[in-house]
Amino acid sequence: MYNNVLINTNNLPITILLIAVGCLVLITLVCFIFTYVVFRKTFTRTEKIATDYNPIYAPYKDLMKQGANYFLGLNPEEVSLQSHDNLKLCGYFYETPNARGTVLFMHGYHGDPLNDFGPVLKHFIDIGFSVLLVFQRAHGKSQGKYITFGVKESNDCLLWAKYLAERFPGRPIGLHGVSMGGATVGMVSCDENLPDEVKVIANDCGFTSPDAIISSVRKLMKLPFFPFQLIVRFYAKVFAKFSLTEKDASESYAQSKIPALFIHGELDDFVPYQMGVENYNKSNASDKLMISVKDAGHGLAYITEPERVTREFTEFYNRHIPF
Repeated sequence: MYNNVLINTNNLPITILLIAVGCLVLITLVCFIFTYVVFRKTFTRTEKIATDYNPIYAPYKDLMKQGANYFLGLNPEEVSLQSHDNLKLCGYFYETPNARGTVLFMHGYHGDPLNDFGPVLKHFIDIGFSVLLVFQRAHGKSQGKYITFGVKESNDCLLWAKYLAERFPGRPIGLHGVSMGGATVGMVSCDENLPDEVKVIANDCGFTSPDAIISSVRKLMKLPFFPFQLIVRFYAKVFAKFSLTEKDASESYAQSKIPALFIHGELDDFVPYQMGVENYNKSNASDKLMISVKDAGHGLAYITEPERVTREFTEFYNRHIPF
């Protein structure tokens, strides 16, 4: 004979509910832990430099090093200022004899100004510009723990522009950024406190907004918007004290009349080329130019087509900061 097994069906819905809640709590916890690990890796200072660890830059490391050595051989002045949140921000300044203007360079994410701009520094100096290379917060010689993808960095850029305007009253200034630095100069482009000396804003492969670039990377990782994008926004607020949605370079360009130059490689797989197009299309600048390079990856437009890119961006600078 078989024993009859009786199941208390009255408790079945509660059991299922408890199991479902337990699974939901576990999944949520795993999402929060995973996102926290990614957040810490993405938003905090690292001693690694993108041009060293990213293989796409390997063929050009010697060129970058040559440019860096050339600039350091000029014995540039080490300069610093204090950010609004009491960080010491550092940079290198070289005063070109009889300079017609100064270009303030803002490097990219996990970048170094000497590497990121090494290939173009001699050209800018040769055509009459003094050069200010700064380390963005949480990079290199500058203090800071968290990278804020242009939000707080744009405030720092404003301070550096004011520093130049106060040191050289009336001398024209160009703001020139690459990657995150491009977004940085874009976000400050409409700031009402930007000195009148700023005559050109150049954005090389900069993204539109912090939220947009984080979303783009998330999609590359094949992660859904919910909950990951929301968790990253939460962590940015709690730990780094900023909002991913509080500033947008493309919207800033729409409110700025300052002549704007955009450079972007069509094969960029980090900051999508379309973001550069969006920045350009939204720009309300009195004069604007888009330099697209068909075969260039991220940050490699100048290196890929040096003659054309050099000619076109030099002509743009010359129009607005003449000899």
